[in-house]
Amino acid sequence: MCGIVGFWLSSSSSFDNIQNLIDPMIQSLEHRGPDANGLWINQSSNVALGHRRLSILDLSSTGSQPMESSNGRYVLSYNGEIYNHLEIRRDIQNLNPDYRWRGSSDTETILAAIEIFGIEKMLDLCSGMFAMAIWDSKSNKLTLTRDRFGEKPLYYYANEGNIMFASELKALRVNSLYKFKIDPKGVKNYFKRGYLDEMHCIDSQSKKVPPGKILCFDNSFSAPRKKTYWSYSNYINSKASKSHNISSLKDEAIRIEAILSETVKSQMISDVPIGSFLSGGIDSSLITALMQKDSNLPVKTFTVGFEEDIFNESKHAEKIADYLGTDHTSFILKESDALDIIPKLPIIYDEPFADYSQIPSILLAREAKKHVSVVLTGDGGDEIFGGYNRHVLAPMLWSISKIFPTVIKKEIFSFLSHYKNQKKVESSFLQSLFLKFGLSPQLLLKVSHLSEMLSNSNSYEELYDQLTSIFLDSNNLLHKQYRFKDNYFPTDIEIGALSKSRWIMLMDSLMYLPGDILTKVDRASMSTSLETRAPFLDRRVAEIASGIKTKHLIKRRKGKFILRHILSKYVPNQLFERPKQGFTIPLDSWLRNELRDWAEDLLSVKKIKKINIFEVKVVRSIWDDHLNHHSNNAAKLWTILMFQSWLERSLNQGLDIHK
Repeated sequence: MCGIVGFWLSSSSSFDNIQNLIDPMIQSLEHRGPDANGLWINQSSNVALGHRRLSILDLSSTGSQPMESSNGRYVLSYNGEIYNHLEIRRDIQNLNPDYRWRGSSDTETILAAIEIFGIEKMLDLCSGMFAMAIWDSKSNKLTLTRDRFGEKPLYYYANEGNIMFASELKALRVNSLYKFKIDPKGVKNYFKRGYLDEMHCIDSQSKKVPPGKILCFDNSFSAPRKKTYWSYSNYINSKASKSHNISSLKDEAIRIEAILSETVKSQMISDVPIGSFLSGGIDSSLITALMQKDSNLPVKTFTVGFEEDIFNESKHAEKIADYLGTDHTSFILKESDALDIIPKLPIIYDEPFADYSQIPSILLAREAKKHVSVVLTGDGGDEIFGGYNRHVLAPMLWSISKIFPTVIKKEIFSFLSHYKNQKKVESSFLQSLFLKFGLSPQLLLKVSHLSEMLSNSNSYEELYDQLTSIFLDSNNLLHKQYRFKDNYFPTDIEIGALSKSRWIMLMDSLMYLPGDILTKVDRASMSTSLETRAPFLDRRVAEIASGIKTKHLIKRRKGKFILRHILSKYVPNQLFERPKQGFTIPLDSWLRNELRDWAEDLLSVKKIKKINIFEVKVVRSIWDDHLNHHSNNAAKLWTILMFQSWLERSLNQGLDIHK
């Protein structure tokens, strides 16, 4: 795990000038690689590649980067891990028995594979997580590429004949040639879902290398040539078009367990201490169980809990750890920890980012790093195997809504959506009706919220958009220069032959997974130099899972049914069968109490007017309703607060958002 930076300048520059430009970029990513740094410069071509190293495999200097290929043609700066690199080495050795290796790093394996097979074939062979920058000195080409699901980040900036790239935006911003300008579409995109998807950046001149893509720049310094080397949506659609798959749940479970076990075993290879994050949920419990099965010693496991029982899942993790016999450590997140972490969030995330589970994620990574340097996680299990409530409920809700004629449906949903704050629920005759039938009045709030979404949805795509939006219409929040028509999802993805559950799973894999989940985990772990690995996102697991019938994933109103089936072999059902809670914190209460002064400062009329992005009355109304317990606006407020916090730091750094 590392940080990579570099550039290719079209204008003539002296050696000293290039050195002065690249050094700050390398140093800005020290947290991603505290063990060493490296630099490679080609003065005649105005190319520089930089690297920060977190040593995991081959701790010797033979694994140092940037690294040149044995024939001197290619130079590689790379972030990530290739779990099957020893297999690739054996293939190379079989083809070329006289090939001489300098060390045992996967970096050298990648370069050898490029020499012998070419870049595309090398990528096809690799199973792992990665972001790569490859300089071809023979053809004068710079190639940027990223892993299949977007586990490792890679940004690039192409302007005025200069091309720059980096693992994080902060490394681009310290280059004196970089010109920052806020992207109004990026602002709008962020407020839609609380993160920036793979098609947007908060910086108008910067872009993300999309997952599964190759970008190639040549000496014309024009827009890069883009090519797809792997597409999850293609796998999903190709399997959906084939109706011959009649495998039973038992047979599918055997296949998944076998390949997942093999994947976990390959990801446990490390020259430094390794452990796992254990939340007590299905995904992390299964990964931990498979780790423990192949380990002679107790696996080191880590979880974070809360003082408030309603949010505290650490007790469930402790029971599973005890049953599996792991070496378990729990941490309790207190309000004081949150107050310590919050000021650091704009530094850690670079862009506005509003998944408030970022706070416990950072604490968990920080504490785990005291014991290990690598952890395996359950990330990707929900998206690949249908674990979110929307995967189960959205098709049901849509089917129910289609029963009623449009006019009647609008009337019913409009009536129910009226009860969307606590005070209206308390004064409603429906509350007593719910209580009479043993239902929680809080359910009425959820029904009201869902009714509002259904009343605003004229298609299944629009329903998904509503279900995944923090602000159902963020245009009401923003000034007119930041108002744009929403682009719900990648335009080339249609429902077609997919089941409605599978289509939502695919959308989450393409948008929510890289934009939110993987961004959260990467920045949280890298802020403390901890490497995370996600076995569920191994290409072999995802490709096999893409052909599993939906009925084996979602059954009896439960998601991840096949994973539950596998996990029950290792852990008793009663230890993991419970409603999905998610990795959440008591933010609504904290904002009214411990975080109130901090929030009030950022939401003050003076600060809102200063930036001229928000409608003042809208922001203040959201805040006042929350303080008065009219609504739980924690998610909306956190989205605004994270933007304000990011923006305040950016302005303090001298970035001009209005130029």
